[in-house]
Amino acid sequence: SKVMTKEHVARFFVRFMNELPPDSCRISAHRLRHTTATQLLKVKGNNLKAVQQLLGHTSVHTTLQYVHPDLDDMRAAVGAL
Repeated sequence: SKVMTKEHVARFFVRFMNELPPDSCRISAHRLRHTTATQLLKVKGNNLKAVQQLLGHTSVHTTLQYVHPDLDDMRAAVGAL
């Protein structure tokens, strides 16, 4: 069986982006990892350590750099005070 490598994923995104109109929103495998981390932490019951392990980070600090709260997340945090 074939093993998927980083290069396979990167080439997929390059081919995918080449099929879209030039003014389309750009996406990459790395951007998808950021989005995945952010969305995983929005799911009730998920925790930072679980997301860290899913992404294969050795440090939780690296995982924190992948998480991007939006305005609704910040409003909810303030509303919980």
